[in-house]
Amino acid sequence: MPRMRCAILALTLGLLAGGPAAAGVVQPVPDRQASENKMPAYPKEARRLEQEGKVVLRVLVGASGKALAVDVADSSGYPLLDQEALDAVRTWRFVPGTRDGVPDSMWTRVPVVFRLK
Repeated sequence: MPRMRCAILALTLGLLAGGPAAAGVVQPVPDRQASENKMPAYPKEARRLEQEGKVVLRVLVGASGKALAVDVADSSGYPLLDQEALDAVRTWRFVPGTRDGVPDSMWTRVPVVFRLK
């Protein structure tokens, strides 16, 4: 199945946290080295219908770097795209966030962009 050419938007620490970061807190980010962090496939039906959009997911990242919970914070407006993003990001590994240098569970946001080329 053809893979979608989607982009994970680079966000600043302030955007990930939703504002200025608290002292000693570093937000979790997707692990760029992790082989299991596959980009979502573009759903065939969404491609046929020429659906494009951005899904913003809310991810609870555990101290181990696993996604403990994933939900849609901002929908693309297309259930097929939202579901594909959810399914992919649930399998991702993250560099865990830290509080005063100690890995800790915390929420972050992950945008996934579906764009036809």
